Amino acid sequence: MAIKTTGFIPMRINKKEHNAEVSGEILYEISKSHFIVADVTGQKMDGGGLPFVVESFQEIADTV
Repeated sequence: MAIKTTGFIPMRINKKEHNAEVSGEILYEISKSHFIVADVTGQKMDGGGLPFVVESFQEIADTV
């Protein structure tokens, strides 16, 4: 995987063990990220999901 060869550690939120609400866990991981790679294959783009992630990343990036 190309991400690993550059020294980054890829992570899927649905594979991470946690006891928190998933949206809070997504925001936490986004706040620590340098970039996001999202597979949108077969995803609906009508709110939630990817639009939530992209908007959250943009808001966090704007504060840095």
